[in-house]
Amino acid sequence: IFYILITVLFILTDLGIYAFINQSTTSVTMFTNFFQIILPIIVRNIVLTYLITTSGFLTALTYILPLSLIKILLPIFPNYDWFFTASFEIILAISIFAAINYVHIKRDYKFSKKSLKKNSPLTIIPPVILIALTVSFMAGLFTYSPLGIMSNSMYPDIKRGDVVIVKKVTKENIETIKENDIIKYSDGSHYIVHRVIEINDTNTKLEFRTKGDYNNAADVDWVKPEQIHGIVKFSVPKVGFPAVWLSEYFTNTTPNVETK
Repeated sequence: IFYILITVLFILTDLGIYAFINQSTTSVTMFTNFFQIILPIIVRNIVLTYLITTSGFLTALTYILPLSLIKILLPIFPNYDWFFTASFEIILAISIFAAINYVHIKRDYKFSKKSLKKNSPLTIIPPVILIALTVSFMAGLFTYSPLGIMSNSMYPDIKRGDVVIVKKVTKENIETIKENDIIKYSDGSHYIVHRVIEINDTNTKLEFRTKGDYNNAADVDWVKPEQIHGIVKFSVPKVGFPAVWLSEYFTNTTPNVETK
């Protein structure tokens, strides 16, 4: 009970530091703040309490110092989003907990080889690797990345609720895009998946005209190379519906904001 109370106290103290980061109470910010701030703080403090009580403060320091350094040095590294950084910290905490717990029970308790093998931290390596690869894939760290489709603008080839697999495009191979390719690009606030219907390639600029297959007219603005994130290679039907429903829930529960 004492250790639980201490852990809760440190969790509340950590949460107090972030209390005024975002005063918005919309569903979107609440969801983001929970996974970006609250959940990592809870996991971090539970692991720190466990490390201190079983292995001493030096072991706890070897866990918390690298996390602190990562936050200090983060501007040096690529700008990964909150989903990746929060997932990384949670996976790291679980892995360290499993490793220290195994050393602890091996030292203080007499188990058979079969029991030790069952409690070995090596048993969590496959699921941790799988989770890490899944998180990295969703965060777009690989050449290919997924994207859930929220509308029927590309019907019937790509439908609402499908997930498209997008191959990244770099400055070096942007010219490989050709007419009839389906590309993923950003308009500044959203990702759009539309088909290239015309390419304006002159000595001074390269632009792409796009259109949704189900739309009556082409998109108003030409797409510049710096807006393009990749080329759609194939789609997986219907697996993106959970993301669609979640997005619609947040949209419907977010209060309207007047624009002046």
